[in-house]
Amino acid sequence: MNRHRMVFLSLLMLMAAHLANAQAPGVHSEYMKDNKTTRVETNLLYLLNTPDQFVELILRSWYKGETLSKAPTRVALEIFSLSKKPLYEGNKALTLVADGEELPIGSVSNLVLTGETKNGADTFYGVRGNPNVGMQVPVPQSAEIKLKGNGVSGLSLEWMEIDIKPEQFFKLAKSKTMALRLGKSSFTFTEAQMNIIRNFATAITLQ
Repeated sequence: MNRHRMVFLSLLMLMAAHLANAQAPGVHSEYMKDNKTTRVETNLLYLLNTPDQFVELILRSWYKGETLSKAPTRVALEIFSLSKKPLYEGNKALTLVADGEELPIGSVSNLVLTGETKNGADTFYGVRGNPNVGMQVPVPQSAEIKLKGNGVSGLSLEWMEIDIKPEQFFKLAKSKTMALRLGKSSFTFTEAQMNIIRNFATAITLQ
């Protein structure tokens, strides 16, 4: 999580910028001239929407240059959990279940932030690990945890991240069904989300 230090990250701006670079439904890419690297990422995938918790996920990968000529060495999985209090600080083990087969991935890193809605904008500030971190995460108005009129004020956002080995990810992408287990929570991917994951796999696969 070192890259989070002293960072202001607006995912809203990034997602909007990537819409013009669509590769396939639900997948976007951006060539970054400063380090001559292309970033490929999915849309935010909504995994849970209840009055007590909202969970979304994004997959990212990178390769050198504007054209894929060498397979990426890492696939990053980021999870954003919005709840009334942190849920995963003491239980961060992540397992992916593909067609019934369990694949332990490891323990996610976790940055806990507190939310504030001001002038219609949802912003989260670091309270543990790094108080200087500020970020805007797209939380849709349809998120039930926001429907009481206070937006995200006073809520806890857990920003969790882990790298998946490309060979593991490609195996997962070929499955018909997939679920994610984080601590004591379990989330199942819809068929539409599985199609986005497969599109993402295609985008980072040498043709």
